[in-house]
Amino acid sequence: MMRKQTGSRSTVEVACVLLLVTGFIPAGCLARAEPPPVVFAPLIGPAAGEPAPAAPRETQAFRFDVGTAVFPTTGGVLTTEQVDGVDLVTVDAWHHRVIHPAAFFEPHEGARYDRRAVERFWPIAVGKRVRFVETVGSKRWLHVMSALRAETVPVPAGEFHAFVVERTMQRIGEGPRSLATYTYWYAPEAGAIVKTQVRPGNGAPAITEEADVIGYPLSRPSGASTGLLQ
Repeated sequence: MMRKQTGSRSTVEVACVLLLVTGFIPAGCLARAEPPPVVFAPLIGPAAGEPAPAAPRETQAFRFDVGTAVFPTTGGVLTTEQVDGVDLVTVDAWHHRVIHPAAFFEPHEGARYDRRAVERFWPIAVGKRVRFVETVGSKRWLHVMSALRAETVPVPAGEFHAFVVERTMQRIGEGPRSLATYTYWYAPEAGAIVKTQVRPGNGAPAITEEADVIGYPLSRPSGASTGLLQ
């Protein structure tokens, strides 16, 4: 999960829609740097009286918007830097770059895993499930990634139609075998993840992050839908 950024947040001089893309800062990444300036284009949701966007289909192709800058409720900022096939590349306020295979998986450094199994999660379909093993040296984890349902999720940004994706991770072999659960609310029309919840599985409380502020770059098509309901 993203580390909370302290201090006041700069005002974004645009009409923004709120939303969230996940990521995390490793324990050793403590040095902070000012995030690069981001230029946003105004984003306009449905006008009053207009029908809300249709709920997501039962299947959905990979769609994330490059250049989206996200300010989650816990602070900080995360930008979608690149989309490569079904890999999502993000960079945070401290210039920490992370590659998320299939958008919902973040492997350990130097990990080996069946990439084809991970990529088979796309296109998303409600009820779809993939299993794969991640290996780092002598350590192994079983991951199960599932598309649970499609629903409308309320966040500080508003309400978004989203697919609920769950990924569980459990250690294989000797030692503690607690089950960690990561849940993502992916809004296709917004081109991003708008909410995440992590349940560590070790007795610690769940950690939830929701969309706070999002800005799209000027290059984003003006007719693109945000998924925001009014």
